[in-house]
Amino acid sequence: MLSKLLKLIGFSERLRLDWVSASEGNKFAQIVNEF
Repeated sequence: MLSKLLKLIGFSERLRLDWVSASEGNKFAQIVNEF
């Protein structure tokens, strides 16, 4: 649903949304490097 809303208001489909907690430093680093 959020993806549809962002597309409706003009955000690029290249936008990536991930939820990462403060204790997931390795996951955050992986997501940043992949993007």
